[in-house]
This record gives sequence, structure tokens and C-alpha cells, in this order.
Amino acid sequence: MVEQALREGLDEPLFAYKSIAQSLHFLGDHAGAGHMAEKVRAQATGLIECTAVHPYISMGIILARIAAIRGEHSEAADIARDVLDRSRRDNPVAICQSLALACLPSAIWAENEGAARGYVIDLIEEAEIDQLNYWRVWGQRVSQAIDLRFNSRTTADGITEIEGVDALLADHLATIDGRAISQLALRRVLNRMVGWSAPEVIRNQAAIAIWYDPLDARRQLDEARRLAVEQNAGTWLARIDETESALAASFRPKDRGSPPRGG
Repeated sequence: MVEQALREGLDEPLFAYKSIAQSLHFLGDHAGAGHMAEKVRAQATGLIECTAVHPYISMGIILARIAAIRGEHSEAADIARDVLDRSRRDNPVAICQSLALACLPSAIWAENEGAARGYVIDLIEEAEIDQLNYWRVWGQRVSQAIDLRFNSRTTADGITEIEGVDALLADHLATIDGRAISQLALRRVLNRMVGWSAPEVIRNQAAIAIWYDPLDARRQLDEARRLAVEQNAGTWLARIDETESALAASFRPKDRGSPPRGG
């Protein structure tokens, strides 16, 4: 894409760089995505043709997500707020993308219930005002998943199987609460169509497998950890540590893996 843009004398190959950054992030290569996103933000002076959102905002979304996945929650929150502020001077689509893809994930993955609930209300209201049904549905489904994560009495009925849940939304719901993992999200991980959510989805599958196959649960936790380490995904690693600690008594001695580091 970059080479073609240069050959054809297009304004700048920023559209290609932006697409590469987004693709690398969603595939799980956060280091490469972050480098490319910074490159785009440094060069962006205006809208890219055929896009609705300023590249500084779209790349800020990627950088906020990367920081949140790495466990750098304060930095992620700061980037997300900056992106949201800038998007309010852009257009409604930019506002909804900033809320749904940067602000909400950053708050949820940091276990900040108050911020998450505030952002989801903002998203639903913004989408309703501007008649952006896609983002309205997104907000409603994420709101239900937030209830699952922070209110143990909530049930998962209707969150993942209702019309309007596409692949991107399914992947996000899968990282909010294990009960919100749909068959679509699971298939995407198993078929290696998505990488960023894979450690969290596999971790949840291990928590299920422990009831009928501890050896498989051990294998899945190890795979989740391998991917999380590869991605430098501190948030997923912390969740894996919690699950491993909770399931430790259920593993037979030979299933417990290597001794803890330093032990």
C-alpha cells in the first residue's frame, strides 16, 4: 500500500501507514502498531482522503489501547481523554469511535467501573443524538457486559447472540467478562483472525476446561501466558496470574507447570 501510494503520487502514504498500524494492533503486534501510529501522528496535518476521522485521533485510539493492554493505565486514560477532547472538535463518528474504542476499553481494563459507566452513557447518548445506530447498539451491549463484570447478580442473557454484534464488538465483549464471550469471538481466536484479544479469550477457556480436563486447562493457560508475554500485555498477564492462582488447587501435580520464578 505504501509503495503504491508513492508510485501513484498520492498526497502522502499516510492512509497505508494508518491501516498498517490498525492491522498490527488487532493482530497483536502492539510494538509495531505503536511505532507506526506515532509515525502517522507526527506527519498528519489534515484529514486523509476517504476517511471520516482525523488520523491524529484514529492513531491516538490505537496508542490508548496499547497502553491499556500493557497495563499502563494512567497513560492510557490520559491518551483516551485527549483523543476524546480532540474528537469533539471533529465529528460525531470520531466522538463515538473515541468513546467506544479508546475511553471505554481503557476504563474497563483498568477496572475503573465509574469511568466505564460514565463513558458508556456518553456513547449511547451521542449515538442517539446523531442517529448512529451502530454505535448505539455497541453502547447497549457494552453496558450489559459492564454489568456482568461489576455486578455479580447480572445474567448474560441476550448480550452476545442478539442481532447487531459484529466481529469487532464480539472481540471487545470477550475482554470484558467471560460470560460475554460469543462463538464468533471464540472462532476468531481459534482461527487466528484476531490476536489482541486472544490471551484473554484463551484464559477464559482454561477456566472452563478446569472442570472436565485439568491438563487441557493447564495447556490453555500456558498458551494464554505465552501470547500475553509475546505481546507485552501486562493487563492480560495480571488476569492470567489471578486465574492460575484460583485454579492452582484443581491442577494435579504434573499439570501445574514450572515452579514459580524465584521459588
